[in-house]
Order: sequence, then structure tokens, then C-alpha cells
Amino acid sequence: MDGRSWRHPPPVPPTHARPGHRQLHHRTRGARAPVNAAFLTLMAASLVSARWDGSHRWVAAAAALLAAVHVVRWMRGAALRWSWWIAAPALWPCWAAAQIAFGVTLDPAATRAAAVDWAGAAIVFLLALQLRRDPGPWIAALAVVFAAASITVYRLSHGPDPPFGPFWNRNHYAAWVELVLPVVLSRLVTTGRSAYGVASLGLVVSVLLTRSRLGTALVAAEIAVVLSLSLRRRALALGAAAVIAAVGLAVGWSRFAQLGSYQAYEARLEAWRASAGMIAARPLSGWGLGAWQDAYPRFAPDDIGFTVLHADNDWLEWAAETGLPLPLLTLLPLLLAGLRGLPSRPALIGLAAVAIHALGEFPLHKPALLDWWMALLAMATGSPFETDAGAPAPPRRD
Repeated sequence: MDGRSWRHPPPVPPTHARPGHRQLHHRTRGARAPVNAAFLTLMAASLVSARWDGSHRWVAAAAALLAAVHVVRWMRGAALRWSWWIAAPALWPCWAAAQIAFGVTLDPAATRAAAVDWAGAAIVFLLALQLRRDPGPWIAALAVVFAAASITVYRLSHGPDPPFGPFWNRNHYAAWVELVLPVVLSRLVTTGRSAYGVASLGLVVSVLLTRSRLGTALVAAEIAVVLSLSLRRRALALGAAAVIAAVGLAVGWSRFAQLGSYQAYEARLEAWRASAGMIAARPLSGWGLGAWQDAYPRFAPDDIGFTVLHADNDWLEWAAETGLPLPLLTLLPLLLAGLRGLPSRPALIGLAAVAIHALGEFPLHKPALLDWWMALLAMATGSPFETDAGAPAPPRRD
């Protein structure tokens, strides 16, 4: 030994590294395909876990085990990628622990449960940074499987509001499609392979069947943006988005017709007013991560006759639970990445769409969707994927 720790040899600066990103140790061992396969299997399991309450804890445990494997490999000489932006999800469980320790939270049990979900999301972020090959083909394959399964579940279900795939809430399924569709669609544009066309079509059709108003509108907007960035004829992109929007209106007209009714917004508006009151009362400390429903009765205008679980606005709910800093910190990597124009555009489009969707729903309060959002955030802000030759590719501009 020459005085340096065998665990920390001199790092070699990676080519085309992005700001805030580091690569620990220059040696890489093992095949890259199993890394992608293990991670995408974990993400598929996360989606399936959305069907059963409490089952996501097993997914979080599996993610922690996979992260431990990466750490052990790093200690034995493999490379470990990391980014300062991991602070965005990692600070949430730390803040929750402080809320419990100082008696801030109204519901310590709910805060502990939410902290576990955020710890799992932070681990998923770290795991996504380790992907060295573009996971686009894997995501497209998952998209085909889950879109087909979701349509099948929908067709076999009965009742006025049937479940859609792994999600009981159709808006949550639409939010997942919003995340992955730009990635799959951009692969179709850049490669021209019919497999990506089938995957894109399946995702779009499945969202139309959900009759999710916000989901349909955001998917149409995503198609317009992705195609306009990738195609020379932007009129064709806008035409395709217009067709999707028209079909969505035709399929779910009864849902869109309710937009003119005050009853469609009444419960949401009351929840938003109550959330604003919570934030005004505790703008920095919050009322406890996961404890929004416990604080709501204190700020509700009157008894509405049923229990309100969420604010139908993830950002307002989180600001009420934790204070304003953490939600702003979570959005900061996305905002800076968009301003710098460094990361993959398709991933950014999906992240932005779900961030907008979260203004009128609570998709990111579902652990599976939070995991996927953090995974794409890591892919968008991490280092470029390697080419077939094994060298880092130039910054992705697709």
C-alpha cells in the first residue's frame, strides 16, 4: 500500500460528466446488462406492489439489498456513480425523523411509514444512477406488458369506476404513462423501429380508456412536444396531438363535460384552502410527513361528511406536512436541468408532466409512482449512458 486506502483509489474524471455528478473509482467489473435487468425488475415489482397496500415495503427492502450489492462491489473495485441531487429524496426521511424526535408530527406512525417510502425512493435514485446503458428498450418492453395487462383488467372489470392495471385510481395509471411515454416515443422517432411504435400506441390507447381528463390532456401535450423537438415538420406533431385530444374527448366526453360543474372542484378547493391554512400556520416545520389527514379537520371549514385523505395536490400537501423547503428542493433538480438543457429531453418531459399532474391529483403519494419519478430524475440528471463500445456517449439531446 502507498498510503492510500484500497477503498478509495484516485478517481478518474468521467468524460462528459454533468454538474453535480461524481463517479467513484475508475474500475468497472461485471456485465452491464444484469444491472439494467435487476433494476428494471425492481421497478416492475414496484408497479405491481401498487395493487396491495403495504406490499411496497418488500420492494423497498429489495432496493436496499440491491444498493448494498453495489456498495460491496464498489468496495471491491467497481465503479459507483453518485450525484449531489440525491439530497432531494434523501432529506425527506431525515426531516421526518426530526419531526418525530421533536414532537412536531400529529401522527408518528404515519410519519414513519412515509419516511420509509421516501428512503426507498432515495435508494431507487441511487440505483438509477448506476445504469450505464440506455434503459429505453427495457422501459418499452415494460410499457407493452403493463399497457396490455391494464387494458385486460379494465375490460374484465365491472362497475362505474373499475381499477386500471396495478392502480386502483385511473389517474395514477395515467401519471405512470406520462412518465414513460416520452422515453418510448423518442426511441420511436430516433430509431424508427416498429416495436417502439407498438409500445407508444398501447400506452396512448390505455390512457384514453382510463378517461382521465388531466391524463389525456397531458399525454396529448407530450406527443406534441416530443414530436416537435424530434421532427422537422412540427405541423405533423401538432396534428397528431390534436387527433389524440379529439379521440380523448370522444371517448370520455361525459368526464370532460363535468368540468363546468362547481361540484367537480368543490372538495378540491376546500382541501386546497385547508392546506394553505396549514402552511400559513407552520411554513417551515409542517404538521408531520404523512399526517395531512390528521391536520385537515383543524382547518376544514365544516364537516363535509366523509374522511379526506389527500389534498388532491401533492405539492400543497407536502408543503403542509413538511414545510415549504423540502418540496421546493425536490423540484430544484428538475428546474435546473431544464434551464441548463443538459439532460435527456424525453425524461424531462415526463417528469414535468407528472409534476403538473400532481397539481390536481396525488400521484406522487403512491410509492410506486414516486419510485418511478425519482428513477427518471436520476436518469435525466446523471451521466450519459455508454455506447456499445463502452465509452460514455455524448450528452443525450434526443
